[in-house]
Amino acid sequence: MVAGPIFNIQTVDKDHSALKSIQLPHSLCLAGQEREAVFGVLHVTGKQPVIETVQSSGSHVKWSVSSLSPVGAIARATQQDRHHGEVLLYQVLCSRPTVDIHCFRIYLASNSSHVKDINKKLTKGRFITIDKNTFCLMGDENYHLTSEPRGEIDPQYMPFTVKPRGFFEAYYEQTPPFKLNLKASGSDVTAWTATIRQDDLVTEKKPSWKHLLGWSRPGSSKRKMSVPHTEKTMASSTQEPSVQILKKNKVKLARWLQADFQLILQHAHSGELVDDRVYQHLKSKALPEDACYDLIDALMSRGESSSSDFLKLLRDPEVHNTYNTQLRDWVLSL
Repeated sequence: MVAGPIFNIQTVDKDHSALKSIQLPHSLCLAGQEREAVFGVLHVTGKQPVIETVQSSGSHVKWSVSSLSPVGAIARATQQDRHHGEVLLYQVLCSRPTVDIHCFRIYLASNSSHVKDINKKLTKGRFITIDKNTFCLMGDENYHLTSEPRGEIDPQYMPFTVKPRGFFEAYYEQTPPFKLNLKASGSDVTAWTATIRQDDLVTEKKPSWKHLLGWSRPGSSKRKMSVPHTEKTMASSTQEPSVQILKKNKVKLARWLQADFQLILQHAHSGELVDDRVYQHLKSKALPEDACYDLIDALMSRGESSSSDFLKLLRDPEVHNTYNTQLRDWVLSL
């Protein structure tokens, strides 16, 4: 079984013989066990993988360098194996236009360099680390995330792997606290738990784009937009119809928006630009680019009003600043 990350180690201006040994990290929990004899290093030389014997400690294996190529710690698998894992918890800012909806991302990672990889991948400014107890023991199995009060969690199950393959996303329309619980599938034992309180959150008290544009308040039975008489609407007679604008620019819009399709979908759904049925269909799409095309087609099929409202949504700096600067320049030029 894989016990740690794979490294491709090289030397600069020196022969590999300058390296005598390297300490490679592993994530296996060795408490109460003698595991030195079952560790090894998977060493790829040419086309043939080679398993070399190593010395081990509670967090690393010591590999005597024979040649340089991709290497990583491995171990003989048993049913009792557990990894030192970390649960990384982030608040997602601006995921929806209203301040009373909270969104979080939860990652399962081994306590290795993958934790740093996750932090590097997250867009600076959009994700805020929530400092909670992160450490837990996890096996090579599926884990189920639940919460109190019950929120919208997607997916509900995810496997733990040494190299993370995804994340949980949790939405709440209630106010904190939110208690998260992580358990192995089919187990009643809690592997990790944390409570998110109001003091843990960063709140941006900005008016929603619907209010800025004159939409009715959330929960109102009618959707109306009041526009000053001195302001021309995007669908006025002096401008090209919004449906035609979307149609002519559909390819490049899809290319820009697929960078974070879930963000624009949440905005469109919260603004009632798409109904629940279309929202669920788009959310289940495997390819973001296909989902972008379907979203634009759905808006055009609903007519000039929905197409115009979507272009107004793209004008909101909270939205277009998240994407490529080409999108911002394009939409502000309309």
